[in-house]
Amino acid sequence: MELIKESLHEHEKLVLKALKKGELEQEQLSKAAGIPNDSVARACLWLQAKELVEIKEQKTEYVQLNEEGLEYAEKGLPEQQALNAIAKGAKTVQDLKKALGDKKTGIALSWLMKRKLAEINRGTLELTQEGQKAIKTGLPEEKTLSLLEKKTNIEKIPELKIIEQRGKIIKKTHEIKRTTKLTTKGKELLKEGIKTEKTVNMLTSQMIKTGSWKKTKFRQYNIQAPSPPLKIGKKQPYLELLNKARRYLFSLGFKELRYPIIETEFYNFDALYQPQFHPARSTKDTYYIKKPEKGTLPKDYAQKVKETHENGWTTGSKGWQYKWNPEKAKQMLLRTHTTSSSIRAMHEHNEIPAKYFTISRNFRRDVIDATHLPEFFQCEGIIIQENMNFRELLGMLSEFAKVFAGTKKIRFNPDFFPYTEPSVELVAEHPTLGEIELGGAGMFRPEVRLPAGVDAEVMAWGLGFDRLSMIKLGLEDIRELFSHDLAWLEQTKTRND
Repeated sequence: MELIKESLHEHEKLVLKALKKGELEQEQLSKAAGIPNDSVARACLWLQAKELVEIKEQKTEYVQLNEEGLEYAEKGLPEQQALNAIAKGAKTVQDLKKALGDKKTGIALSWLMKRKLAEINRGTLELTQEGQKAIKTGLPEEKTLSLLEKKTNIEKIPELKIIEQRGKIIKKTHEIKRTTKLTTKGKELLKEGIKTEKTVNMLTSQMIKTGSWKKTKFRQYNIQAPSPPLKIGKKQPYLELLNKARRYLFSLGFKELRYPIIETEFYNFDALYQPQFHPARSTKDTYYIKKPEKGTLPKDYAQKVKETHENGWTTGSKGWQYKWNPEKAKQMLLRTHTTSSSIRAMHEHNEIPAKYFTISRNFRRDVIDATHLPEFFQCEGIIIQENMNFRELLGMLSEFAKVFAGTKKIRFNPDFFPYTEPSVELVAEHPTLGEIELGGAGMFRPEVRLPAGVDAEVMAWGLGFDRLSMIKLGLEDIRELFSHDLAWLEQTKTRND
């Protein structure tokens, strides 16, 4: 107890002595101790940490009408105003608009029909029995509205649920009543006696110069007292996973590609042997750019791609057997996959062997749900090397799933892509969502490689990094990757898990 006594601040001692009278509210305690409210609050929290006092909180909720609600309290609810207008001769919706205005008429009609107070019969408004009754007796919420003109305890309000259904016509507030009382340990400390004397928290240079420190009573500190958790700066978990993936690919000897997110249809589709009549090239799936509407094509490369689409060129294929349109290939869009970066690198660098990757954003017109966003990150990569085989690609994908998603529960499904053959879909097991698709992969077809000037095998993959991260971080909704929840941001680990 002696150590606790020595560590007590002057305000804490005053609060303890004031609590001899029994359990007190904060304002009562402030008057009894003779110190301000905020000083009492701080002292009580420190005393609670030392187990000398117990603080109880009682929360009371209040509700009050806002500006729109006050108007309803004065003039009546929109449907009540509409009922009154009908009773006075309004027979059509147009008559109601003249009486109530356009905005209020829409609200009024909605509630009239919802509550079965009126019907529209061949364009004429007719009151139901419930509506005729409501004109005579009024609506039950009107009494509630009159109560809510002033701040009122929420427990004393009838029909509150009905009022809340009307939208934001009320505002809720709350008050917290705090009472403090001594614990058994606090009572024992008071029995032993507490001396109230002025103490100093800090030694200053002025005290040293004047020597006044020799006669000053310093407050002792309890070095075993709990301290607040240290919250240091850290990277957002999803961003850290992106950087971690980049570092890993660099360590494997890959070069990073950086190309614009605004691309031509040529590099996004045509150079990848995706025909111009493919459904993915419609506005239902792809975001097209209005300004600039069109870009330019690499002349010689575009001619090879044209012939490949029309007749197979020299690839050994018959092509898609249609008339290729260069104007469509010039159309600008937000790229739908980072494979456009891979085909650019193959054409522009023309290196054998080579390893490239990019982790960047793509855009598709997807419906937002737990595993889809219209904007997403994709981890794209290609390896250009002679005499590679499909089995090596599957092995690399298995390793990526283990490193990036932290899972060995994967499965490969046969799939089809216009630009790879053979092709697979990588599926992984999510802890709660079950199997989810992580992306596609395959060996580039000759119709893709040869026009780009690459006469060697090319393995390619495109993995949805958002979904990989969902598994790694244990999230059930893809939108949580961009959460503003500070507790999640502070506690989530990515480096050493």
